[in-house]
Amino acid sequence: MTDQPQDDQAQGQPEKKRQQKPKGRSHGEGSVFERKNGDRNKPFVAQIPLGGGKKKIVGYYATKQEAVTAKNKALHEIEQIKRVGNTRQKVGEYLEYWLENIHRISVRLSSYVQTRNIIKHHLIPALGEIPIQKLTAREVQQFYGKLQEEHLSSQRIRSVHIALHKALKDAVQADLLRDNVCDRVTLPRLDTGERHPLTQTQAQQFIQAAKGNPWETLLIVALTTGLRRGELRALRWQDIDLEKRIVHIHRSAISVNGYGVVDSEPKTHKSKRNIVLHAFVIEMLKNHRRVQLEQRLKKGATWKDLDLVFPNRVGDYFCKDSLYRNFARILRKAGLPPMHIHDLRHSAATILLAMGVNIRVVQEILGHSNISTTLGIYGHVLPGMQEEAMKKWGKILGEQQQ
Repeated sequence: MTDQPQDDQAQGQPEKKRQQKPKGRSHGEGSVFERKNGDRNKPFVAQIPLGGGKKKIVGYYATKQEAVTAKNKALHEIEQIKRVGNTRQKVGEYLEYWLENIHRISVRLSSYVQTRNIIKHHLIPALGEIPIQKLTAREVQQFYGKLQEEHLSSQRIRSVHIALHKALKDAVQADLLRDNVCDRVTLPRLDTGERHPLTQTQAQQFIQAAKGNPWETLLIVALTTGLRRGELRALRWQDIDLEKRIVHIHRSAISVNGYGVVDSEPKTHKSKRNIVLHAFVIEMLKNHRRVQLEQRLKKGATWKDLDLVFPNRVGDYFCKDSLYRNFARILRKAGLPPMHIHDLRHSAATILLAMGVNIRVVQEILGHSNISTTLGIYGHVLPGMQEEAMKKWGKILGEQQQ
């Protein structure tokens, strides 16, 4: 009896190919996937592992390729930190590397310069020689206490804390540190300072006193719209639709040490906004433009054409010191107490709220990212408004009693 063949090949059948399982992502590679719900304009999500089973969403993107690029960039940054990280590395060495190779590429120039100054003048002198893996919360807490003794403002100390916390957070994500010691320190109470917003009556006095001043139009725009100084400084004629009475805010100009005046996008998405202007303000802007065109003709070739609404005498960015001097002069003429130029922004908000404008509309005009920010700053104005609102129930409740 002949033995039967043991496989298909012996029967003359072709050999079956074994199916290979798709290769999974290697550990630490991260992932990109499309979310079913959410912003349709940015459906793709980039995600990276943080170790210990934790994951971090890098961001949301319009295309898969953008998400992949962002994911790879984030992984590269973490790998770079790991590469320089070792048990002997000191806080100062890490901060210098982090500033130039990680932080600088992800923030605006003004933010980079601010963080650089904090690292140079505060963090490195106090903590720079400590091995980064031996840095304790107690040492950081004592450091903040010393800054208070040196009479640094609570806001400045918080800026120092934010810079150190961000740097150490990136170190934790790169597995250079087990935890962020900044999570276990207590910050000094934030002193917001006393604000001096104008009342409606004082605003009328201010407007009257500003007539004829070279800075009149800028100050009235600031008072009625709440624009920040940097937004006023960067405002261009192309941003204003005089017919539709709309101003488009999408840039800010900030003085940066070593770089001069830097024109960039606002800090947050909500800061980009459209504001409807009052007809009175539009007429002021039209007259302001006629005067500016006459000045431009007189200056000839020396005029720097940046299309700025509020330039200096030769068309360049205005000097804030000149603005402050004229602002103080107008306050004295109006018989009003001294105040900061930023208080015009607070005045715009409090006057709008006092006139009964919905707080969410005020939030949009000011460009706050969250309603909680608006409530936190101007919530004190609301109690009186709530009382007025309750009085309106009087008629309805009275009718019910009849």
